[in-house]
This record gives sequence, C-alpha cells and structure tokens, in this order.
Amino acid sequence: KRVFITLTYTLFDFGRQKLLYGRAGHTPMLFFDSETKTARYLQDKGLGLGIIRDKSYAKFVQQYEKRFQKNDVIVLFTDGIIEGRDPTENEEFGLERLRIIVEENAVLEVEELKSLILEEIYKYIKNEKIPDDHTIIIVKIK
Repeated sequence: KRVFITLTYTLFDFGRQKLLYGRAGHTPMLFFDSETKTARYLQDKGLGLGIIRDKSYAKFVQQYEKRFQKNDVIVLFTDGIIEGRDPTENEEFGLERLRIIVEENAVLEVEELKSLILEEIYKYIKNEKIPDDHTIIIVKIK
C-alpha cells in the first residue's frame, strides 16, 4: 500500500501538430519553443499512480495539448537527471540548469544535446556516480 509509480505519457499528432500529454506525478516535460527561443517546463497537474486507489483519482490527472512546430525540442527525463548533487556544496543539478542547457543548445542534433546534458551533469557532480536512475529522451521536431 505504500508503493506508487510516476509516469508521463506523450502522443505526437503530426497531422494537427499537437502534443497530447499527461503526467502522473512524474518530472515535468521541458519544451523548447523554436520561435521564441525559450524553454519552459510543462508543469501541469498529475498525481502518482497508486497514491489514491479509488475512482476519485480521475480528478487528479488529465490530458493536455501543446502545439509544436519545426525545430521545437521536447525533453522527458527521470528525476535522476536533476537530482545529482555537487559533492562540495551538496546542491542538486536542478531543473534550472537543465532548462538553460537546453535553451542555449537546442540547435544541436538530439544525440549531441543528450551527450552535452550528460557531460554537464557529470561535470557538476565531479564525475561521481549518479545515485538514482537517469533516463533522458529528447525529441526534436523535423
């Protein structure tokens, strides 16, 4: 009864150029808008699966829509990506550092951007082992 999981689902509707998504307590998606050249988190509501175990759970999750266009970038990630800590200051890598890296480097190809993010995380934590799972998925609209 004390176990729950988080997740994000994402569906790309290329015909309508819309991203359909929902969160169940997971880290928010990072969305880079190629027109405004800014990245922001899509921090819509959503409660982890298994926290509420009755029909009232439906009130805590919903589907959202976001328009996308060529060269927009969507970054999905687990909490291990942002929770790595600087061993000296004991401060997490955090959402803001990730946002800035994506915003400043969204022109890169997906593999280059992923490598850069991971390189910056390991540099920040002084090449120590990331203590949690760390998964990152990057989608660039072509």
